Amino acid sequence: SEILQIQSTIDISNVAYEIIDAQGRIILVGTINNQSLIDVSTITEGVYTLRLNEGEYGNVRFVKQ
Repeated sequence: SEILQIQSTIDISNVAYEIIDAQGRIILVGTINNQSLIDVSTITEGVYTLRLNEGEYGNVRFVKQ
């Protein structure tokens, strides 16, 4: 998958995010766009954690295939 789509009950557009690998390294940072999409095409397959606004909005694990 090239795009990660976030579904939320609150407005998360323009919220900062970090994608963290299994070793705890931050490998991608940015801001969620108006469509709540994140381009993950540049990261390799694996399990990652998506941290929204330094954890203020929570953390979500996902698998990049």
